Amino acid sequence: MLCLNNLLKIRNTIQLKLMVNNLMWNKICWPKVIANVEKNQKAIYIASAKGDIQLLRLHQQTLLNSKQAKLFAVYKAIQLKTANIKPQNTRKINFETSTFDNLLLLVLQPEWEAKTQSNCYGFKRGYDINQALLKTYATLSHDVSYENAVILSGQINNILDNLDPLIITQKSGYKGFFKKYLVNRLNDVNLSDSANLVNPKFQFDSIITISKHNIGFIFSAILIHGFEDSLIWFLIQKQKLYINEQIHANFRAKVISYANHFIIIFSFNDVENIIAAIRFLDIFLLSIKSKFNTNLIQVRSIYEGFDFLGFNFQRLKNYKNWNHENTKLFIKPTKKNIKKHLLSIRKCLYHKDRLNRWRANSSMKQYQVITKLNPLINSFANYYHCLTPLFILKRIDRTINEMIYRYAIKKYKSGRYDKWKKNWTQVINGKRVIAYYDEMTQQFKPLNLHYSYKKDKLRKLDQYYFY
Repeated sequence: MLCLNNLLKIRNTIQLKLMVNNLMWNKICWPKVIANVEKNQKAIYIASAKGDIQLLRLHQQTLLNSKQAKLFAVYKAIQLKTANIKPQNTRKINFETSTFDNLLLLVLQPEWEAKTQSNCYGFKRGYDINQALLKTYATLSHDVSYENAVILSGQINNILDNLDPLIITQKSGYKGFFKKYLVNRLNDVNLSDSANLVNPKFQFDSIITISKHNIGFIFSAILIHGFEDSLIWFLIQKQKLYINEQIHANFRAKVISYANHFIIIFSFNDVENIIAAIRFLDIFLLSIKSKFNTNLIQVRSIYEGFDFLGFNFQRLKNYKNWNHENTKLFIKPTKKNIKKHLLSIRKCLYHKDRLNRWRANSSMKQYQVITKLNPLINSFANYYHCLTPLFILKRIDRTINEMIYRYAIKKYKSGRYDKWKKNWTQVINGKRVIAYYDEMTQQFKPLNLHYSYKKDKLRKLDQYYFY
């Protein structure tokens, strides 16, 4: 077994690997190891939620010094290496550093998951993009306070750029081993490269995600902590000021964020107070040496619609009953994302010549076209199928089918439709679709459709929205 003191003295990666190989992995009861680690992590989470710092540090030291946590950290490092999960930065993280990072993540992650606000997604395990979108939908459709809401949508520049060790230590309150290790990791590698883009093939805006296996996950949670609380404190002070002046005002706001993207839903439409709130949040970001992306900040009414995480939210006007079915939120992909998705499909079929004119890739065969387009369609459909109306996905499918049809008939001089029907389409389950016959598997391989995901997957919104 490896103790922490011996592990800290090891500097040679090969020597650590040899010690790991000598362990009898087959005789270790991994369910007991994982259960012990999760039990300590639960104690850390509860102590952090209660705000008991002394008890929190006691549980963290217990988990840090436990043999089970060290074994599990080494086991996760081996898994990441065998799965070829590597960071995007140019420097290569060795096996020893990966083991230390996993050990620190086991100890620190529960603390910051408890401290992170409930509406902050992207820095908690299990808190994904769909949950942020569903939270937005539930807030705007079920809370009468946001009947005529004004939404501020924006993006924060990569918070992992230009990290200051002093800011990290002040916000985290760490001392001793935790402080030294985090500061050394800041100086060791550029953590801004650990942020990965979500679906860059069709996402117009840069939505980043940070791997749960990377130490940058902890730094991001530390820096963004207090973003929503600072806005709530500012609005409370405004509310007290208006009460002293005997002016009735209802200052309510809710922040929903995913990684570097956020929206602030205001229950009021006072432009001066909204601008004051933006300036206050700008001061908060300056304190962590970050700032808003000024090119992407928008203030929109709910009836005009706003963009968030690749979706466009808009409420249809119905003055008789604001929560009637006709005024439910209309959620669809943004126009920019649809345009970029169709452009990526067009680039698979066509190319630009020297005169910047679109020319068909005539050398491609039918199976090559379908093999190239299916991954693009799958990624787009997987992202949008749960929240997008059926008719919008069908409209995209019709556009793609028309694009492929025009590409295919260019090769034929006569009898274009008959040749298209014979060479490019097949009847599968009573429907004529674009497909080819695979001689290896002796099956038809169809072109995937966006709306087919709608029928196979479980809906996340109300049943009335399925149209």
